[in-house]
Order: sequence, then C-alpha cells, then structure tokens
Amino acid sequence: MAGPDVDASLTTAEFAELVRGVRAIEEMTRNPVDKDTLASELSDMRDTFMRSVAVRVDLPKGTLLTPEHLTTKKPGTGMPLSRMNEIVGRTLRRDVSADVLLRETDLD
Repeated sequence: MAGPDVDASLTTAEFAELVRGVRAIEEMTRNPVDKDTLASELSDMRDTFMRSVAVRVDLPKGTLLTPEHLTTKKPGTGMPLSRMNEIVGRTLRRDVSADVLLRETDLD
C-alpha cells in the first residue's frame, strides 16, 4: 500500500477486532454491575472465609500482646488480619480465653 495515511490505516482483521471491542463495550454498558449491591450480597461469604486475629492461649487482663500470643482464625468477624501489627504492643482490658477473636473493646 502507498499513501500518506497508510500508517494510520487498519487491516481487515484489525478492523474486525475493533468492531468486536466496540460490541463488547456496548454489551457492558447495557448490563451494568452494581458493585455495592454485589458486595452486600457477598458480605456473609466474605466473613466466613476471611480471618480475624485471635489469641493462642488464655491471657489475663493487662497482658502486653506479643506476636507469640496471637494467631488468626475464621470467621472474619473480629479484628482483621491486616491490623495484626497495630495489635502487637497493646494490652488487654480483660481476660481473654484461647481461640477467642479479638475485638477493639478488648484492647487498651
């Protein structure tokens, strides 16, 4: 091919791919996903499969928490694993039994 616009021209295969992409975008816009509703519907499942921070052994009130005191357990209804580093170094406000999921109210 020759001409000033040859670099910007599409082949038949490239044009077909462009059309397929446009059709896919049209389909997506006709069927939007409500992510808030979807997240709400999946919250029970998320809680079931996520992990929470728990204590490994019975600990008395006033214990300064160390990594050795802590573990993770399902379900994810307590303090999330992502907060483990901020839990270490805090003290317990009450006696906590082994395998109990920690709550913010348990910590000073």
